[in-house]
Amino acid sequence: MKRFFRLLMWKSTLLASRVLFLFMALNSMKAQQPESYAAAMAESIMQSHPDSYGGWDYVTGTVLRGYTELWKITGEKKYYDYIKNTVDKAVNANGSINGYILSDYNIDQIKEGCAVLFLYRETGLEKYKTASNLLRQQLKEHPRTTDGAFWHKQRYPWQIWLDGLYMGSPFLAEYGELFNEPEAIDDVVNQLLLTHKHTLDSVTGLYYHGWDEKREQEWADSVTGQSPSFWGRAMGWYAMALVDALDFIPVDHPGRDSVLTVVNQFSQAVKNYQDGASGVWWQVTDQGNREGNYLESSASCMFVYALAKAARMGYIDTAYRSAAIRGFEGILGNFVTAGANGSLNLGQTCLTAGLGYGRDGSYEYYVYETVITSNDGKALGPFILAALEIENAVYPPTGLKQDTTFKEGVKLSWQDNSGNETAFLVYKYQDNMLDSVIQLAGNTQIYTDTAIVAGIDYSYGIAAVNESDTSTMASLQHVINYFDESTGLDETMPDGEDDFVCFPNPVKESFTLTFTLSQDERIWLRLVDAAGRIMKIIPGDRFTAGKTQIEIDAHGFNTGVYFCTLFTDTSIFYEKLIVN
Repeated sequence: MKRFFRLLMWKSTLLASRVLFLFMALNSMKAQQPESYAAAMAESIMQSHPDSYGGWDYVTGTVLRGYTELWKITGEKKYYDYIKNTVDKAVNANGSINGYILSDYNIDQIKEGCAVLFLYRETGLEKYKTASNLLRQQLKEHPRTTDGAFWHKQRYPWQIWLDGLYMGSPFLAEYGELFNEPEAIDDVVNQLLLTHKHTLDSVTGLYYHGWDEKREQEWADSVTGQSPSFWGRAMGWYAMALVDALDFIPVDHPGRDSVLTVVNQFSQAVKNYQDGASGVWWQVTDQGNREGNYLESSASCMFVYALAKAARMGYIDTAYRSAAIRGFEGILGNFVTAGANGSLNLGQTCLTAGLGYGRDGSYEYYVYETVITSNDGKALGPFILAALEIENAVYPPTGLKQDTTFKEGVKLSWQDNSGNETAFLVYKYQDNMLDSVIQLAGNTQIYTDTAIVAGIDYSYGIAAVNESDTSTMASLQHVINYFDESTGLDETMPDGEDDFVCFPNPVKESFTLTFTLSQDERIWLRLVDAAGRIMKIIPGDRFTAGKTQIEIDAHGFNTGVYFCTLFTDTSIFYEKLIVN
């Protein structure tokens, strides 16, 4: 089954002229303003890199991340083809990867794995799963610090670099979600929090580029082990790692709140060091207009993306979106120019920077010993991501849920998360087919539907709209249909021979999963809430034939509708559940 919906395929176009008012100050753009800077930059990249982007490396993976999000929003086949053509240049039919050497233990080489996982979700082709497993194997064996953080590379022993968090963590988190490996998600949370612990400067709230556990490197402080400077792009990598990994960390994960705390602290620090005049960020973030320092595009794109996404997802206050918009205006005004053929150019990017082997991490190193370049993938991919976030000017509603005390139909409620919408659109689905679209007033936060019948599975999506944009949907899959007698809500253990039941149902403090297997099989069980967020995973353990019972603690579950899905080697079972 395809994982990503075409949530916005029903729009006449996502890329209408909804953000042009933001960009009128871009004096260097002589041609007519593009309707979407995300699409315009993607087209410019394809002009200079036809058919595919590049070989297997983290820069290619960073660019493809932008195309993945652009394709999910627009559904345009050319973007999907560009992703697939690029990946297929490296991933062979047997799942091996050209140019990849596991034994190098180079975490940079993991990043393009996110595009591989994307293609596996979309195609189901075994070669993508095999390639993903190969990358997962590297992370199982990858050398670590004493407390479990990945070394940046084998040739950089005992060192954490901020760069590596983006290279490895989003892939590992998505792999864990996709293949029911909760320990992988545990590892990601640990990586993010260990990096915070070891690289944070408590005075500024910023993060040092690297940390050496052994305090042996020339750049490492003899007491803290930290490198000397706050390099913008290093912190940009970490910021993007945080917001992208959170997509796959379950809401009930014991470490999720700690990660969200880091996101909030980091966002405040990033906002504090946003340049007042330009709206963007400096190569050495805390040094402002010091001699030699320069405004840098890749870090600025990364910070805008991370702030805007975190605000959209509700991780931080939506007020941060104004800082992101100001940053994007600054990117357009300071870094983007029009090419002769109508393409876009993105300049003022630090080509590369690192630590060790003569690179001392000093201020002078970052500003005088690094090369400034244009149209570099490390800035282009984040630019597309940042543009998509800014161009989606209306936020979706949050907190969508069903009122399970209302038994005469379906009653939905949500919270306004945008403040500038003129209407809400309610999409009603019957058995996964669109039935109708209802338009409600912009101040509406409750919708009641009594036009339902027994025996039909209903789902709903709610989107916010204004005169220039439509948000993505908040979705409520498979609402409880109280007119459907097959729901079988019961406070006691069912007497029948059902292969898979949850009882009691409704649930108060705990419930028991009961399933019957005709033969010895492995089972995977996933419990999600009505918004599709993973609440509980049971990995592929083997059970014997016959009846088995597993008790699940429901403490900490909010009141609402949940869905249990049991996968075996040969079958899939499904049950609705209500928590009171």
